[in-house]
Amino acid sequence: MRRLFVSNALLIVSLNVLIKFFWVFGIDRTVQNTVGALEYGRYFVAFNFCFLFTILLDFGFQNYNNRLISQQNNLLSRYLPHGLFLKFILGWCYLFVVFISAWALHYDAAYFRMIGLLAVLHILVSVLNYLRSNISALLMFKTDSFLSVLDRSLGIIFCSILLWGGLFNGKFQIEWFVYMQLISYLIAVIVAYTILKKKTQKLFFIPNKAQLFLFIKKGLPYALLSFLMTLYARLDSIFLERILGGDYGSSQAGIYASAFRILDSINMIPALFAGLLLPLFAKMIKDQMDVVPVLKSAFTLLFIASSVFSICTFFYSEELMKLLYTAHVTESTSIYRILTFSFVPYCLIWIFGTLLTAGGFLKQLNIVSGIAVGLNVLCNFVLIPHFEAEGAAFSNLTTNLFCAIAQVLIAVHIFKIQQNYLFLLKIFVFIAGIISFCYLAKYFIPVWYWGAFAAGMASLLWIFVIRLINIKQIFALIKKEK
Repeated sequence: MRRLFVSNALLIVSLNVLIKFFWVFGIDRTVQNTVGALEYGRYFVAFNFCFLFTILLDFGFQNYNNRLISQQNNLLSRYLPHGLFLKFILGWCYLFVVFISAWALHYDAAYFRMIGLLAVLHILVSVLNYLRSNISALLMFKTDSFLSVLDRSLGIIFCSILLWGGLFNGKFQIEWFVYMQLISYLIAVIVAYTILKKKTQKLFFIPNKAQLFLFIKKGLPYALLSFLMTLYARLDSIFLERILGGDYGSSQAGIYASAFRILDSINMIPALFAGLLLPLFAKMIKDQMDVVPVLKSAFTLLFIASSVFSICTFFYSEELMKLLYTAHVTESTSIYRILTFSFVPYCLIWIFGTLLTAGGFLKQLNIVSGIAVGLNVLCNFVLIPHFEAEGAAFSNLTTNLFCAIAQVLIAVHIFKIQQNYLFLLKIFVFIAGIISFCYLAKYFIPVWYWGAFAAGMASLLWIFVIRLINIKQIFALIKKEK
């Protein structure tokens, strides 16, 4: 299992780094620079507003379904049609709630149009994620890796034509950006469904009310967890727009988005790891296998990556913002210097939260997430009026640190994970080494990108010097599983 995890993790991360990073820093960044902070800020607020209600599209049954199918593959034929039918029903409920909520909050006509388009986009994303969850539950990780980048690959092609193809006169419209995403996700959904259709012969069925209610009942704890995690992860930009108000609030949300985008894009890596870990952990727990080797491998890989990324980009944050953006560079830099350190707790949440989810410990996760929502709301109301977008960034960091520490302690207690003090000492030595390399590179290498590269390479070599990772074990793990 450990070998299966590592080999497929390297594949899926490599594909997503190549495709999704270009999407974020090539396409998404260009769109923001083209349309401006105000227009992009409205898009960002509308996107996160719609995202808050996505729990209605899932209702928790996706994680429940992934855990169940990974343990009992033969249930796919019975559960897939009912899952898709339930998605259809929930999609209409989602649209109703989104539009009623937008009306209650007095969003103007421009926001309403954007919210309508993005609501449909979230429905397609939810359907694709559900289909992919079944594919990963069958341990078809290579197929899932392909599907994980299909939508963005298509989006890159379509948006590149509009941005640089010279086919249209006039300024690029933010709505075009949304249209291209809609088309890309629709194609990806069709492809994913075609793949799964070959695994089940039930293309038509009579809806079974008992089965649908079972989905909802079993999924409720997962639904609550997903909803709470969505709240504390996405409330920041909405609070910025609501508390500060008007065009200024939208502009601050846009500036916040420019820094948050990097964190949001890099967060795909632990999310992809979680997609691999959930079915593996679920099967291992069912078979009463020791989860610690896989857990340690995932923790080590993600902690190394997140620490190197966060510390290096902190030292070179101003240069990075100047490279990416043409306006509000100073404000974006100060925000990013706070947000970048959220990436480490993000990774811990994805690893240990996934382990607890696979084990069915939803009560503990929901309690932690509920406290996190309250903490996030309190921090935003206190900090945003005084520090604006920087206050939202502090709220994000505080909330994620709390969740990460709480989930690690709960997992250690439940699974009786023995503390390895030598390993922890190596972790601290590793962090000290990264800081030292970045400090030296910053002040002794004048060209910033060469300095960042040198610090990164030195940090990777430092891993093997202090034996945080054994290179012989890495080569053994990535060999074909027998």
